[in-house]
Amino acid sequence: MDDMKVVTSGNIAAIVGLKDTRTGDTLLSQPTARRSQLRGMKIPPPVFMCSIETETAGGDKQLWETLQNLQREDPSFTVVRDAETQQLVLAGMGELHLEILDRRLQEHYGMPVEMGKIQISYRTTVAHTTKQTLTKAYTTGGKTVNVNVSVKLTPRKRGQGNDFQNLVSQSELSLVLWQAATNALRTTAISGVYLGFPLEDTEVTLTRLDLDTEATEGIIMSCVAQAIREAVQEAEPRLLEPQMNVEISVPPSDLGLIMADLTHRRAQLQQVNHNVQQCVVLAEIPLKEMLGYANFIRSNTKGNGYFSQHLSRYGDMSSTEMQRVINKLYGR
Repeated sequence: MDDMKVVTSGNIAAIVGLKDTRTGDTLLSQPTARRSQLRGMKIPPPVFMCSIETETAGGDKQLWETLQNLQREDPSFTVVRDAETQQLVLAGMGELHLEILDRRLQEHYGMPVEMGKIQISYRTTVAHTTKQTLTKAYTTGGKTVNVNVSVKLTPRKRGQGNDFQNLVSQSELSLVLWQAATNALRTTAISGVYLGFPLEDTEVTLTRLDLDTEATEGIIMSCVAQAIREAVQEAEPRLLEPQMNVEISVPPSDLGLIMADLTHRRAQLQQVNHNVQQCVVLAEIPLKEMLGYANFIRSNTKGNGYFSQHLSRYGDMSSTEMQRVINKLYGR
């Protein structure tokens, strides 16, 4: 490898010693250079998740820091701490993605870890608007700290995402405590509010926050998080499942078999294109129904069929399908 002073367009170079950069950043040659930013990657939300923990006592902090470093290289996975169980939850693009992360932690970083069962990352939403007020007393430094929190949850249309509103006047709190309350809205939604799944398509509003002067950031975040989780339970929580845009290409002789199989996978057909050599089927299919599909299409087309998929949206589940997921989570 040769040292280079100049790298021109189209060439590849390695830069060592960078500490605060991550995949997708734009690097400038000098601080006074014209500010510009190259278009970054559009990364879809991860659709598989599992718990992860160290096999060594006291290794939790090191695991968290290592995963944060890995995220700088690979921003397509996320890691959060479950607010109720305090477990670390790893989410990635697929089963293989999570298995590779597991291997890197163990082989490259020498960190013995244990991953839980890989499962689909569903989302939680609410069926109707609800308000929840929580009054709680904390003991800190020998003193009792009283906190009163009111939150409101409102369902949004599919695909609109979440919206977070802090209606508490900033004049009533210090900037640090006001920001802690605002951050609690987002972190709680991400970390899982029902069955461990993140919130989706919901407006979360903090309408009231009364507290003693001794209240800390941690106390505020804990109380806001608990109020949101209780509100979700009152608002008839529903699960949303990842819907995938799927493109399937098979020889004409296998089209009938593929089409018949799609009816059993709850597929919504969008388009079928015919030609002499290959037929292309476009459909929207729940991710749950696509598990193991690579083996199915390979064995039933003698290796002549293939498919690709990417996340389209999170869609509503029927009560029957939702109950099946819950039963599986609890091993029923």
